Amino acid sequence: MLAPSVFAHDIYTCRAKNGTMSYQDIPCEQGKKTVGAVIDTPEARAAEARRKEKLSHEEDVYHLVQLGYLEQARATAVKYGETNYLRWLLQSIANQQQQQQQEAIAEQQQHDVDLEQQNQLLAAQNAQLQAQQAANLQAQRDAAEAQRDAAAARRNSAKAAMDAAVARDRANVQNQAPQFCNADALGRVWCH
Repeated sequence: MLAPSVFAHDIYTCRAKNGTMSYQDIPCEQGKKTVGAVIDTPEARAAEARRKEKLSHEEDVYHLVQLGYLEQARATAVKYGETNYLRWLLQSIANQQQQQQQEAIAEQQQHDVDLEQQNQLLAAQNAQLQAQQAANLQAQRDAAEAQRDAAAARRNSAKAAMDAAVARDRANVQNQAPQFCNADALGRVWCH
């Protein structure tokens, strides 16, 4: 690091190959490495004080901006000649806010996509459940109809058997000598 040429009394820190350090007011000789320039002049001290004061003013402006006191921050910046810093700071804050807004928008969009996917999944599950319920209901209806058909078939078979028995009994009655016969409510006939 070289000091500005404005300062005439620069002190250089030099390191020899064997590691010994030396300080001198001229650049290091050959065989020695320049570690840095130490500036210890009244001008250098004044410049350092101005730099620290500038940093202090920048911190004041920064804190006012952070607290939301933009008018006071502008007044302080103008008073101490820190308008460029204030401009940079406000732009940085605006950029950060814009980035945060973009991140919030992206997060909301991702949330919306996730929500839509969940809704689609729920709709698909609901449709599947309704289809299963409809299939179960149809199976129950089919089973009930099959039971009715089976019961009707049993009734028809019993009626047919009864009709056959009645026909047989009548045939037997007609083939035999007259007898005393009775019939019940089901149409069964018996003779004595």
